[in-house]
Amino acid sequence: MTDVIKTKRLILRVPTPDDASALAHAINHYDVAKFILCPHPYDTTGALGFIAKNAKQDVPAYSIFKDDQLIGGVELCADRELGYWITPSEWGNGYVTEASNALLARHFADPNAADVTSGYQPSNQGSAKVQVKLGFRIESHTTDTHPTWGEYTHENTILTREDWMHALSLQS
Repeated sequence: MTDVIKTKRLILRVPTPDDASALAHAINHYDVAKFILCPHPYDTTGALGFIAKNAKQDVPAYSIFKDDQLIGGVELCADRELGYWITPSEWGNGYVTEASNALLARHFADPNAADVTSGYQPSNQGSAKVQVKLGFRIESHTTDTHPTWGEYTHENTILTREDWMHALSLQS
């Protein structure tokens, strides 16, 4: 697996310890943390811990870079679950959709690739829009409790190769 993925506007690569400060700065926003259920405030120590753990994963998470600036993250876990986030100053620019499509293209290049799951909290309309653009459809709803963030509802979604290819054709 290549450690760097290039898209039209972005570079996706596995973060290194040198990225810890930029990662902490990009993710340390209440409106990001509450939707990805990460600690807030998020500091360089937390970023270094994530980077060290991520480096040991068989399927790592990628940081999203635009013009050499870390602006978000995206991953397609070993269990085929897509996750992503983007710093608030970059919301609405299509970067999450672009980065996610790059990982989905890699995944669905395998003719035997399984469906992909994901999800979002209903109050996160930006993420809901990304899911629709990518072709995900709601499969179920769950309610869970997080020790920091309390009770939350989650829309669980699924993406088939056919749904993704159809959605991709609509993005062009």
